[in-house]
Amino acid sequence: MLNPASASILAGSVAGAVGVGVAYPFDTLKTKAQIMGRVTADELGMFGIMKLIWKSDGIGGFFLGVQSMMIGKALIKAVAFWANTSALKFLLGDAKYSSVHRNLLPFIMAASFSGLAASFVVTPVERIKVLMQATGGGSEQLYKNEAACAKSIIQAEGLRGLMLRGLNPTLTREIPSYCLNFVVYELLMGTTLFIDIFGQTEPLLEVL
Repeated sequence: MLNPASASILAGSVAGAVGVGVAYPFDTLKTKAQIMGRVTADELGMFGIMKLIWKSDGIGGFFLGVQSMMIGKALIKAVAFWANTSALKFLLGDAKYSSVHRNLLPFIMAASFSGLAASFVVTPVERIKVLMQATGGGSEQLYKNEAACAKSIIQAEGLRGLMLRGLNPTLTREIPSYCLNFVVYELLMGTTLFIDIFGQTEPLLEVL
């Protein structure tokens, strides 16, 4: 049976994947608007782009690439929590959580490593997602599925093209984001208000 911390990671991964699925049509609209010419996107507007996708691809057009993104999001969360926990254990050893809670440096360093590790999963997942969304579906669909998209990238650019293209911008986004998420979580956990509302929660140091 899973301990509370591991169960939280699993629940977070599943929730993240489901959240991607629910919000994905709006992400598709955003991508379509970004790749269109400015005049075309402005003329059509959001509802015009929706009609265009519906007419050319049907309901499936709003979900091109969603499978890889949902699976990828769950994997990203798992990698992020694993990396954060491993880094904390390396930095703090057997130190008790309460004794290091006021020293944020280890948590910032661990969260930064978490963002670094997660970026190597985020980069290929988002590359496939954007290409699937941008190339359309139906008779004009360039890639049959996400696997075919990944294969095409590897054939054209090598594995490096799939795994590393766009990595630097991803790092500059993910590292600060995870620092904010994990460090704020650690700070909130120690507040009286948080404990009164949610009870005593498991610190990230003890996850897994």
